[in-house]
Amino acid sequence: MTGPAPHGARGAPSLFVPCFAAAAQTLILINHAPLLPLIMRDLGITPTQAGLLSTAMFVGAGLLALPAGHLTDWLGARWMTVVSIVILGLSTLALAAAPTYLAMLAIRLASGVGVSTSFITVSHYVNALWSGPRRALAQGLLGGSMQLGIGLGIFLLPWVATHSSWRMAFAVCALPPAVALVIWLAAARATPPEGPRTPMREVIGDPAMWRLGLVNASTFSLIVLLGTWIAVYFVEEFDLPLTMAGMLGSQASILGMAGRPLGGMIIARGVMGARSLIRWTLTGSVVGVLLLAIPGRPVAVAVAAVLLVGVTAALSYPGMLVLAAQVRPAALGTLLGAMSVVGTLAVIVGAPLMGALFSASGSFTLPFVVLAALPAGALWATARLPRGN
Repeated sequence: MTGPAPHGARGAPSLFVPCFAAAAQTLILINHAPLLPLIMRDLGITPTQAGLLSTAMFVGAGLLALPAGHLTDWLGARWMTVVSIVILGLSTLALAAAPTYLAMLAIRLASGVGVSTSFITVSHYVNALWSGPRRALAQGLLGGSMQLGIGLGIFLLPWVATHSSWRMAFAVCALPPAVALVIWLAAARATPPEGPRTPMREVIGDPAMWRLGLVNASTFSLIVLLGTWIAVYFVEEFDLPLTMAGMLGSQASILGMAGRPLGGMIIARGVMGARSLIRWTLTGSVVGVLLLAIPGRPVAVAVAAVLLVGVTAALSYPGMLVLAAQVRPAALGTLLGAMSVVGTLAVIVGAPLMGALFSASGSFTLPFVVLAALPAGALWATARLPRGN
């Protein structure tokens, strides 16, 4: 898919370039999650400590999301994406060599710089180079690529670890960012300059930002939290092999590869407005997470629930970005940074909280009941968002 060339650039930009960069970066986002049973065994850590690996990364992301967004508005998405790819590639190599749990925590904290930038810059890039109904579809395809990266990590890394080690699995994750960096430097366009920059405090004080931040927490962050614990869930609740647990758990993320573009297509063709689509899909996410919480549920119900959450969270995503561009078109990078802060808070608190609740209760019923409050709260908050028709 192509869009209009910016400011006299030759030809039309290729959507493959940001999509590949997005997938390569999100492959690293929670690449520790499907390896947690092996990491916990080898390093002798508890589920709560394992959850802190996600927390450390998203603390770093949350602290730097607003500055990263503001810098993207100022410098443009092209060079900020280079920074993100380099940081994430180097950090996953460092994880492969990390000697201790504390070293892994420190590496995850530092990698948060890349995490905060990855979502902001590629979304900003697409918003700058595509417009009108094509923007919704382009953002959907971009979001699908992000989900593809997460899903491939959950699906493939247990297989790599089983046939070698979890350290080798981390090392393999550095290859896609290396390829993405070469493609990005060769083909990514400079984005058009923004108008007068909106003060950061004005964006932070906008109620629409907080509502969209909750949607972000209930789409992207919800999948991150689910992906962090879903392999452990299937191993502990159903005594499945790690490779099978990873395969089943990856479906929520892999479905996003189709669900996010489908959400963009629904909006682009006028089938449903962005806000309506978000609200219907948030309802589906609440139902799916609560199904996972039912004690003694059959494995088929659990798999169906994972699929439901994957579909509904994915469909919401492009609508969120369409509304973001409508709310703050001249400060999209800053707005996306602020939304990222809200989303990362959900992971910072949620990942170790789910581990602690699992340790205390001995099952995943309570953790998933608590997790369902996230999309339920966003459903309540989105009633006052613009329709986005």
